Amino acid sequence: MGHQQRALRAVQRALVGLDLTNTAARVEQCRFHYCRLGVSASRTTGAVDPILRANLFMENLLGFRSEGGARPDLGTTQSPGGNVFYINTTDAEIINPAAPVAAIGNYWSEAGPDGEVVRLEDQGLVRARRISGDNSPAGISLAPIGEIAGGQILNSDVVWLGTVDLTASNTIETEAVRDGQVIRERALHVGIDSRLRILPGTIVQVQPRRNIVLLVSGRLDAIGTPARPIVFRSAATNRQPTDWRGVRFIDGADLSEPSVMRYCEVSDAYTGVSVINRSPLLEFVKIRNFADQGVLASSVGQYARKGGAAAAAGNPFGIARPRIADCQIVGGEYGLVCLDAAPVVTRSLLTSSIISSVYITGNNVPDLGNLEDSDPDNDGANVIGGSIRYDIENLSTSAVRAQNNFWGLIASDDLVDARIFDDNERYYSGKVIFLPRQGAVPPNFLVAGDLDGNGRLDSADLAALSAAWRSVVGDPQYRPQLDVDRDYQIDKNDLLFISNRLTQ
Repeated sequence: MGHQQRALRAVQRALVGLDLTNTAARVEQCRFHYCRLGVSASRTTGAVDPILRANLFMENLLGFRSEGGARPDLGTTQSPGGNVFYINTTDAEIINPAAPVAAIGNYWSEAGPDGEVVRLEDQGLVRARRISGDNSPAGISLAPIGEIAGGQILNSDVVWLGTVDLTASNTIETEAVRDGQVIRERALHVGIDSRLRILPGTIVQVQPRRNIVLLVSGRLDAIGTPARPIVFRSAATNRQPTDWRGVRFIDGADLSEPSVMRYCEVSDAYTGVSVINRSPLLEFVKIRNFADQGVLASSVGQYARKGGAAAAAGNPFGIARPRIADCQIVGGEYGLVCLDAAPVVTRSLLTSSIISSVYITGNNVPDLGNLEDSDPDNDGANVIGGSIRYDIENLSTSAVRAQNNFWGLIASDDLVDARIFDDNERYYSGKVIFLPRQGAVPPNFLVAGDLDGNGRLDSADLAALSAAWRSVVGDPQYRPQLDVDRDYQIDKNDLLFISNRLTQ
């Protein structure tokens, strides 16, 4: 009997997601979620040899079970399975197989105390490789990919694991409007009804100098761990801060639960993370080696994708209100740019920008620390400072609360105030309320440019910079501590930063 192709795409909250009793079927690119049993393969008569490829078994009591002499094919050396078994109570049971069961090239949940991730009632399972960078696929797609105007769209649930390459061949040309100029980009677009899940340890490598952007209108769950962060970076050997356009949340209403980036590292992008009329959660995200903005939060229609729903004539999606907690945004021209947006920022590092750590315009403004309300999640405790022009630049007419923060090595309130642009510098700007403030910087605060680690910038650091002058990554004299703008070279920007702070 030939294999039958199964047409289903997703099964959730079922006793048995798919019963393959006495059935020879090929099950491919399907999702089994919150089931008591995801897929059952058994036989009472004849041969039963279903084939399973590129399926997601997630948060089931039991992902897959084979019994009664069935001979499922979960992956061979010639044709790896590519099935993802993730956070199931038990990933798979193989009971009394008629012959050894092949399960090569699948990706399993954490190993149990015995080192195995599969429970066996009898022998016969070929040991499958666990999740690792060496064995990871280019990406597990659980839905067909189609095209829409403005980008390539992922229509349903997609899981990325391992090393994922974004290139000119798997993205589509699109256009964005920035400062009145049309910019041609190449986009992979997560559609408004879709979810992209990126598993811990995944590396997303972007082909450089192609203006590639990851557009998210639907939901992004990029949740790493401290030991296995998710990395977004350029694929170039000599990575530059303009190699790609970053991660951009845009043109979509937030779902019942917001998008999440947790334990991620974003580097080598013109703008690290852009949030346009959206409210994602960013936790423990490191954004470095970017050219312009670490995080752009905007409720301004002109920053939406050309022809998108959030047009200049109106804003149907509301104000951008991302929550940024325990993040590190270091370098670039601006750390955080708020264009009529209201992010809440806590316990984050915003430092070493060429122009300003925080730049604000529009009626809606960020919450950088508010001790006047009862919300425990907006109490500041950020480290702000070390930028060349201003630490906070408020061009809005609204007041900005930035209480309970650390201000680098600055010792007095007057010196902190001198690092802030507000109503003292321009009468119609709103006041930045920074008192009360924290005292000394946290013990783990790294002073950009401080090569000898003595907590200040002095003549020794300037002499070290002179010795490393014009060196680049790979040169023996290059010192990353002196590369304050994280552009992989010691140049005039680093000199300007250090020399302007020798007296502080």
